[in-house]
Amino acid sequence: MIRLPSLPSLTALCLLAATPMALANSFDSAGGRDKELTFETTSQLIRQLNQDFQRCFELEPNYRYDCYDDAYFRGARTVRENPAYEPVEQVLREVGEDIQSIVARNKDPDLPDIQRGFSTFQPIKTEALPMAKARVLESIEEAQTVLLRTPETGGENFQRIAAALESNKVLLRSALIWIRSVLRIA
Repeated sequence: MIRLPSLPSLTALCLLAATPMALANSFDSAGGRDKELTFETTSQLIRQLNQDFQRCFELEPNYRYDCYDDAYFRGARTVRENPAYEPVEQVLREVGEDIQSIVARNKDPDLPDIQRGFSTFQPIKTEALPMAKARVLESIEEAQTVLLRTPETGGENFQRIAAALESNKVLLRSALIWIRSVLRIA
C-alpha cells in the first residue's frame, strides 16, 4: 500500500519548494537586490528624499544647497544596485553633481562650515542664492522630464519619484521669499 503524505506535510513541502523560486525572482545571482521596480522600493526612496529635503530646509539658506546635493546622492545610492531604477539613479546623481558644482563655484569664504550629525555643509554666498535656486530648479525639472518620458519602463513608479522631486522645488520656491527679504535688507 502506498502511503500519501499528510496535508500539512504536503503544504510545507510546497512552501519549501516555492521559496527558492520566489527568492530567485526577487534577487540577483549575487544575492543582492531586486531587479524590478516595486512599490516598496519606490516608497522607500520617496520617504528618504522627502525626509532629506525637509532636513535641508531646516538649515540656513546658505547651507541648504550642500545638504541638497547629499540628499540627491543618497537617493541615487539607494537604488544603485537595482538595474530597473538605473534612469532614476542617473538623474538623481546628475542633480547632485549640478548642485555640488554650484556649491563649489559659490562657496562663501566668510562663513564657517557647519556640522549636522555626521555631515558637514559648506555655505554659498548670499548673493548667489537666487542663481543657485534657479539652476537647481532647472536641474530638477530636467530630471522630472527624463523620468516622465520613460513610462514604458518606469510607469507609475517613475511618476511618483518625479512628484517627490516636485516637493523639493516647492521648498526652494518658498525659500525665495526669504532670500528676497534678506537681499532687500542688505
